[in-house]
Amino acid sequence: MRLVVDIIRHMSVAQAENQLQFIPRRASIFILKSLRSAVANAEHNFNLKKDNLYIKKVLVNEGPALKRWTPKAFGRATPIKKRSSHLEIVLAEHKPTEKLQKHKIAATKPKAEEISVVAETEVKETKDALKKYVGRPVKDQKFRPKQSGARLKIFRRKAI
Repeated sequence: MRLVVDIIRHMSVAQAENQLQFIPRRASIFILKSLRSAVANAEHNFNLKKDNLYIKKVLVNEGPALKRWTPKAFGRATPIKKRSSHLEIVLAEHKPTEKLQKHKIAATKPKAEEISVVAETEVKETKDALKKYVGRPVKDQKFRPKQSGARLKIFRRKAI
């Protein structure tokens, strides 16, 4: 996937879609689907135009792997990892719209009262959750339940 993603990074959306349609790699199908989904989200949720968007950032990280086995000679088995990946696409505008700029300015200036209220509610929620987990009231100094002193023991068998 990273080979295909490196080609379309920092392209406009129309150019990237055109490239992905003609790249002969299996990953291009999935990247094209997620790119179209990101564009649809930008148009519907933020009222942005498709012609004004470009791919700002694309990340491909390792996802969970399915572990399977295949039979081999002499009754042995060898592992197979069927790998998957996480794809993250970030779109941005070439020329920012005025509505979006006003929204950003309002969102970047929170009041001090709002911040303190949010902090107090988070502490209270943490205490309540820990009280349910531990079963007794939690002191202000400790926010974690006591951890047991159990350690992991490794047993080894000798070959016969």
